[in-house]
Amino acid sequence: MNTHLHLIDVRTLAVLLSLPPQAWITPREAAAILGLTIHALAARRSRGDWPSATKLGPRLIRYRLGAVLCHPEPSDHDNGNTKQSCERGGTL
Repeated sequence: MNTHLHLIDVRTLAVLLSLPPQAWITPREAAAILGLTIHALAARRSRGDWPSATKLGPRLIRYRLGAVLCHPEPSDHDNGNTKQSCERGGTL
C-alpha cells in the first residue's frame, strides 16, 4: 500500500489519474502518485532521473502526468539505468 497517499486524498488522486497525459502536476502530486516523499522526488530531479521535470519559472517545477505514470524498464545497454521515456521503450 502506498504510504504517501496522505499527501493528497484518494478522491484527488482519482481526479489526477483521469487527467490527460500531457497535464501538468505539482511535485507534491507526483510524489504521492509515485509513493515517494517530496524530498526523494527532488533528489531524483537533481540527478536527472525519471520522472523528468520541467522548470516553468524560477521556483515553479511541474511534471507531465504521462511522464510520472510511465514506468521505464532498464535495458541491457544502460547497466540498469532506468532513465528512459515511454517513447523509447518504457511501459505505461
